[in-house]
Amino acid sequence: MAILRYPHAANLDEFWALGEVARPRYARTPEDAEGADLLVLPGSRLPARDLPWLRAFLPVIRRYLEAGKPVLAICGGAEMLSEALVDEEGVEERGVFPGLGLLPFRVQMRREKTVLRRRVRLGGLSGPWEGLNGLLVEGYEIHHGEGLPLFHQENHPSGLADALGTLYKVGVFAFFRFAIPLAPEGFAEVQGLLLFLAAISALYGAWLAFAARDFKTLLAYAGLAHMGVAALGVFSGTEEGALGGLYLLAASGVYTGGLFLLFGRLYERTHTLEIGRYRGLAQSAPGMAALALFLFLAMVGLPGLSGFPGEFLTLLGAYKASPWLAALAFLSVIASAAYALTAFQKTFWEEENRSVEDLKGTEWGFAALSVLTLVLMGVFPGFFLRGLKPLAEALARILGGGA
Repeated sequence: MAILRYPHAANLDEFWALGEVARPRYARTPEDAEGADLLVLPGSRLPARDLPWLRAFLPVIRRYLEAGKPVLAICGGAEMLSEALVDEEGVEERGVFPGLGLLPFRVQMRREKTVLRRRVRLGGLSGPWEGLNGLLVEGYEIHHGEGLPLFHQENHPSGLADALGTLYKVGVFAFFRFAIPLAPEGFAEVQGLLLFLAAISALYGAWLAFAARDFKTLLAYAGLAHMGVAALGVFSGTEEGALGGLYLLAASGVYTGGLFLLFGRLYERTHTLEIGRYRGLAQSAPGMAALALFLFLAMVGLPGLSGFPGEFLTLLGAYKASPWLAALAFLSVIASAAYALTAFQKTFWEEENRSVEDLKGTEWGFAALSVLTLVLMGVFPGFFLRGLKPLAEALARILGGGA
């Protein structure tokens, strides 16, 4: 099965389960798409921008149809096979974009999204679609979009480890390094609102992480929750809060990035990241289970591991600024234990229904380095905080809270 991997492809996570019954491969060039039994055009978040990329595959698609091989086009993939995409309202990109012309209809983009059911009896079709004449079909439209989880679901685990280690930290650090020092009076006017939004982000992210069905989505929202806690510390305007927030930024980069890399290796073995799809993996892969447990416990803030010092100092500083918002954010810390340990239990404990290969070769080096970093940051936080303390003191002095 060849799945076309155009630049704005969507729905790619829906094909994970097919790894059990087929050999899916992602085609980035026409040559990659040749020779499969099934050609799949997944959804697209921006069909107009993916059309130029897809045109190079038109000869390949025609060869599939002429050979009688199935071609499955989903949502935006089917739109690009039409005669044209008409976007007069600028819903995605204003203009009229000629499609590949393989399906006898035009797509009209509307800003107002509704769900309408229509029953149509097909007629007037020719060529490979002639056999569908007279068929009664029912169609409907449903519009749904998500930004955060899509970025994680469709990215490679190695890229996500980098994003979690850097991209998520930029916003909170920018407030600490630039926004607050440059405009302390303006910050003071909206500090209460920022504290409230940070606490809500932490709690809401934890709630969504608990409802996640796969590890990429869980870690995406877990990262959001932890950045909410870090922001709460920075917005508290206290030395302890700023110190804890910065430390939490560094610590979360270690354990969250490590978890993405770990589950990337697990995906290579099982071809799925669905939580609970395979259980009892600790029996065949005890090393992988031990590493996952260490990383999860660091994420929930277990004393002695890297997550605890940052969370403790952050909540301490937040308590000085707003006790009730600190208590609200603390609920996200409790929730992190619930979703992290539940996911761990469903995957590595319970009755085994699949055996996988344990850590091997350089993976053991990655595991040892991760555990060592988690322990050092948890047991000797003073060594790392020594360099951050002058920065936190300077922020507190700017806001009138330091000596």
